[in-house]
Amino acid sequence: MDEAYEKRAALRRASLQGKVARSWEELDEYGLEFWRSATPAVRLGAMWQALVDAWVIKGKHGPPPGFQGSVVGIGRFER
Repeated sequence: MDEAYEKRAALRRASLQGKVARSWEELDEYGLEFWRSATPAVRLGAMWQALVDAWVIKGKHGPPPGFQGSVVGIGRFER
């Protein structure tokens, strides 16, 4: 393995977090704890990835993915 790979692997190992859930209820609580502590950017990124994954699974012939309602205000940029 090359040196860059080993360096990236060491960084990944240093940032991994894990727990052992001994019941489904405990697993649910760990999941809620994770999402409560996640930043808004992480939550939005995960939601967007779920939308894209659903779009790919359903086929790309339907409407493009989107959120229900307004997540943020987006204005048109004109010169």
